[in-house]
Amino acid sequence: MADRVLLGLEYPNGHRASTLQGMRMPGPGVVAGGQQLVLVQQGGGGGEQSVDQTYWVSPLPPEGPVTFVLAWPAFGIPESRTVLDSAAIRAAADRSQLLWPPQPAMEPPEPPSPPRPSYGWFAEPPG
Repeated sequence: MADRVLLGLEYPNGHRASTLQGMRMPGPGVVAGGQQLVLVQQGGGGGEQSVDQTYWVSPLPPEGPVTFVLAWPAFGIPESRTVLDSAAIRAAADRSQLLWPPQPAMEPPEPPSPPRPSYGWFAEPPG
């Protein structure tokens, strides 16, 4: 754990999420509006001099300051904070475009039964 980059965020309403919650979608828990605050690490890459990492966060923050907290103990980087006005985040979301509508969940088709031999014990259907 000490070698991991620690990233967290806090919304103006006090709801928090961090990379300490693991790399998968977290379990039950609800924030205002019935949605859990989620921070999930996505893809990234880099080299010896720099690394780019992408995170997915949901839901959008309410109006007010959003605090980002970062620490990397393995490299001696102490906890630091950056505060952004959520207006910029919300404005970017307003400019986004839906490329295709969400699709309804489909039930997978029932797999076909394997062919039954024409002779022997397996030739008779169970029953």
